[in-house]
Amino acid sequence: MMNARLNKALVGLLAVAVGACSDSPVDVGANDPEGIVTNPSFVVIEAGESRLVQTYLVNALNSPVAGELDYEACNGLITLSEDPDQTDLQPGTNFMLTAGTTLGSSCVNVSGSGHEATIQVRIVPGSIELTVSDTVASGGTSSAAVAFFDAQGGAATGFDIDEIEFSTSDEDIAVIDENGVITGRAPGEVDIIATLVSEAGADRADTFSIIVAPGTFGGTATGDVGPGGTVLTFEFTSGSLPDDDTEVTAEFDGDVYPLYPMAGTDDNTYVTRLPYGTAVGEGSVSIINLGDEQVAVNHPVEITSATANDPHEPNQTFAAGTPITLPYNNILYADTEDRFVFTTTDSMIVDVSLDWDDENGSHDLDLFVYAESLTTPGSYSAICTAASSAHPEVIANCVLPANRKIGIRVDNYDLDDSGNDGPTNYNLVITIDD
Repeated sequence: MMNARLNKALVGLLAVAVGACSDSPVDVGANDPEGIVTNPSFVVIEAGESRLVQTYLVNALNSPVAGELDYEACNGLITLSEDPDQTDLQPGTNFMLTAGTTLGSSCVNVSGSGHEATIQVRIVPGSIELTVSDTVASGGTSSAAVAFFDAQGGAATGFDIDEIEFSTSDEDIAVIDENGVITGRAPGEVDIIATLVSEAGADRADTFSIIVAPGTFGGTATGDVGPGGTVLTFEFTSGSLPDDDTEVTAEFDGDVYPLYPMAGTDDNTYVTRLPYGTAVGEGSVSIINLGDEQVAVNHPVEITSATANDPHEPNQTFAAGTPITLPYNNILYADTEDRFVFTTTDSMIVDVSLDWDDENGSHDLDLFVYAESLTTPGSYSAICTAASSAHPEVIANCVLPANRKIGIRVDNYDLDDSGNDGPTNYNLVITIDD
């Protein structure tokens, strides 16, 4: 318990004032204490900081009166000391309140002349610092840590992760739970934000930017040369599975190609095709938004010159009366054509149909059948065409010569007037007549 000195100078001044004002409306008990005033009445103070606190007795008119005041800290989180700068003309008792380096709550009990008052004290950090690994794998986790500091930048204790609220700048890229565990989602850069809870009594926050990197595809992937490009099949044996919003892209030499599901895609398998004309060399396929966790994975792929630049022979066997469906393909907005080549052994009559997705009716594909020249290898001439505004385009009874290379071209005649830069999926079917 600390005792403040009696302010004798103030007592004398108050006595003179009372004697001079004989007509005061309250002249009885003017020097009688009726309560205690504290300034401030609630203290929010940074750890390691000192703050001046004023306390004094007041009468019924709330005017200062002389009297002895004592003050005492409620616990060891704070220390109290006499104000060395207080003068005899200042009423009441001033003292210095100094917070230690332990965060939390304390109080000061003030008493005198039969009256009591309590000053609540909240010790807050001068700053907080968020620490996070700068990279987390999509689908993987990383834990955030928060350090608390006093007003001078030294370590402060007493608070933990319960006093922090976490968030991210983009939950499509990463999420963070109440315990500071970050889960990566889509690849990209995202801010992790730590904020002191409002109940702590101060605004403190810190932000840390991290990169979410695609995880490594953990299933099996196969690539088969097929008409129009390499068909990739991804079998998911563990982890998150493809669903309705799963997106797939391939990147070669800085060029990004959107890929789309083909027949054979199911709950744990994704089948897609690298479009004709894809750059030769090493690249990667990115699969994002897998499952409810929106996980992303990468898988390296390599395209040879044969699968990248040459027309491809259908891998189906031609037989009379059996329709041959070239695997469901797509032609991109900027593409001009897709080509397929096969070789006949006998003369045959075929029907060829080309159908495609066209929701707004503004996209036009055309169909051409070519035969290689007997005298100029590599030179092709059109023998059958379906180049109109019809949808689908159909060629009936097209006669194919024996022992010749036959080329079929899907021509992207009219770009989508809607400005859609997505794919136009199409189905190309060849049927040999009996």
